[in-house]
Amino acid sequence: MAKKRSRAVQGADVDWYLISIDRLKQVGLVVLILLLGAAGYFFWQKEKGNPRSNAESAMADARQALNALASSKDFNAHRTEFDRAQRKLDEAGVLYNSTKFMEAQGAAVESQTISRGALRGDPENDAQFLTVEGDVRFQKGGSGDFKPAEPRTPLFNGDWVKTGDRASAELIFANGSLYTIGSNALLEIYSQVAPGSTKKTNEVKMQVGSVEVATTDDQSSVRTPGTRVIVDSESSTQVGVDRNQRPNCARTLVQVPGW
Repeated sequence: MAKKRSRAVQGADVDWYLISIDRLKQVGLVVLILLLGAAGYFFWQKEKGNPRSNAESAMADARQALNALASSKDFNAHRTEFDRAQRKLDEAGVLYNSTKFMEAQGAAVESQTISRGALRGDPENDAQFLTVEGDVRFQKGGSGDFKPAEPRTPLFNGDWVKTGDRASAELIFANGSLYTIGSNALLEIYSQVAPGSTKKTNEVKMQVGSVEVATTDDQSSVRTPGTRVIVDSESSTQVGVDRNQRPNCARTLVQVPGW
């Protein structure tokens, strides 16, 4: 780019800039690349949070896990788990066709969890995030910083979960039990092997906030300061702890004091 000084025009000097055609082409190419990159980024962000895409991805993963279970050498020993996983995948398909994409994703994740748990003989994690809305964070083993949570983030015994204002999250355990956490909540994952067996408990320890529990074929429970609430199979209940650590329960099925 060259700069030239022109003659005075009405008493003022005017600078003229000469830009070559090649330079204009280079600038135009850079601008085009930047525009394409920005468009691709925004499209990726949109698709990443698209409920329909999330449901399709979850259903594909569930189908793959179910096929792996069907072809395993121990298939006969896990026929019950296979049937449960198949029913959940069928349910996901019905929900998807009804455009209930978030519900379809949830059913598909349950199916995948059941299949993978049967394949490993023991789930690879105690729980995982199913959905995340707003400011939801987790802490590994009660130490370190709280990190932003995302769907499918695995959780293990001793991990902590907290939600901010107007935030919520769904946790799904290996047996399919669903824990829906409300806003401004703090809880600890409490999943351990039950004495005298190889079966893990499905439980959280609420410090503050509310959680709604929906079970499948197994019991689940919620610990609060001074109380343990047991939710029977194929049932649901809501448990809350206010900031004074006073528990309150709605539709509690079994409540065991002294915990």
